[in-house]
Amino acid sequence: GKFSKSHGIGVFGNDAKTTNIPSEVWRYYLLMNRPEVSDTLFTWADLQAKLNSELLNNLGNFINRVLSFVAKPA
Repeated sequence: GKFSKSHGIGVFGNDAKTTNIPSEVWRYYLLMNRPEVSDTLFTWADLQAKLNSELLNNLGNFINRVLSFVAKPA
């Protein structure tokens, strides 16, 4: 359902803190999914998919490029 502070529906600051997900990750996700013209639907599955597909894949690609560069003969 929709976020509702009065009904306690949603992920609030204290809820986000108890997940032990770093604040930088939350900031990244919220900036990537900020509403442009309408409400944004939050799901835990979408958070996990975004983190796996965008952050982890990009990190793995970066590490692969660095290691390939370092191992390359001069």
